[in-house]
Amino acid sequence: MKSYASLAGLGTCMVLAATARAADPAQCAQLSQLKLADTRIEKTEVISGSPAWQIPDGVFARLAPGPRMTVAVPFCRVSMVIEKEIQVEVWLPEDWNHRFEGVGNAGLTGALNYPAMAAAVRAHFATASTDTGHVTDRDPFQSDWIAGHAQRVIDFGHRAHHLMALRAKDVIAAYYSHKADHSYFSGCSSGGWQGLTEAQRYPDDYDGILAGAPAINYLGATTRGMVLAQAATAHPDGNLDAAASKLLVQAAVAHCDNNDGLQDGLISAPFRCRFDPA
Repeated sequence: MKSYASLAGLGTCMVLAATARAADPAQCAQLSQLKLADTRIEKTEVISGSPAWQIPDGVFARLAPGPRMTVAVPFCRVSMVIEKEIQVEVWLPEDWNHRFEGVGNAGLTGALNYPAMAAAVRAHFATASTDTGHVTDRDPFQSDWIAGHAQRVIDFGHRAHHLMALRAKDVIAAYYSHKADHSYFSGCSSGGWQGLTEAQRYPDDYDGILAGAPAINYLGATTRGMVLAQAATAHPDGNLDAAASKLLVQAAVAHCDNNDGLQDGLISAPFRCRFDPA
């Protein structure tokens, strides 16, 4: 049983020394022949990093601010499917720090978290992401994959990330001929509760977990959303348009900004804020 320190937010990973590797396209290609339980390797490819490689499109790529992220470090990209439909990618940098970082999702997303993987591989981590066994292509809270698919809900709830960790470690060991010295998981929101679920159900998967803003009370959050939607429908006169919402925020900030002793446009001491919208 491993022990974990619970972290309330995402932080900056410490810089770790990397071990240089020469490019080896043949070794990356050999991973296509790797035999893993209930898993098929669909594709392997070498990303040269020169010129910088643009991450693929997807829900997470479109959510990230600014232009599409790029990766300028070489790595081996492995795409695989576990069981029927749990898609996973593992990225293996040439300059590896001997560590593995699994990354989480957000909302109800069924998509690979390419921005988080890009950040991990640029920091020399071998990294992996999963779509959790379903596909969403519009937004993080797309829910049409749920009805009639009980197994998808179970996979989303805990199995997909566990299986991702197991298979990613197998791929890492096969590629580098060396197991990862340490394994970490990082995620926020749904990724946060995925991390806590890993710690509770599968404590041997990771040595450390960074669980940011974990959305752990799904029943409560869903019920709250239903109540708010019903109230907005029953009393439309109480719904705020964009102008009213902006006015409300500006008034609250003006009233409570200085509560922490610094006027910076932020309410950094919300529990001391006594703003009355009326």
